[in-house]
Amino acid sequence: MGRPRIGTSPPARRFTKCSTCGGPVRTDLRGWGPAGARRVVLGAIGNALDPAVLTAAVEKALARLAKRQLAHIERRAHVERELALVQARLDRLVDALADGSLPAGEIKTRLSTEKARARR
Repeated sequence: MGRPRIGTSPPARRFTKCSTCGGPVRTDLRGWGPAGARRVVLGAIGNALDPAVLTAAVEKALARLAKRQLAHIERRAHVERELALVQARLDRLVDALADGSLPAGEIKTRLSTEKARARR
């Protein structure tokens, strides 16, 4: 849309026309006075704080938290299982080194691989 040219009306005035007569439309709160405007604002706040609205918002938030917590618990269990498998492989490699059943070079390669996997 770009910047309006000098002498043109602002976008809000151009787009707010009466659908019947085409005249400009504006909001006038002067007839309401400060108390009337206050009532409108407080009414809107009251609607937002309606117990049913608050209950729905809290239930939605709790459902989100529960879903995230479940995902976290599942991920943690997966990581713990993987770590236990890596530790078991490391233990077997150390045992193989101790009893001499595998060459030291092969054990070093496998150990570094398993240690890298455990760090992830």
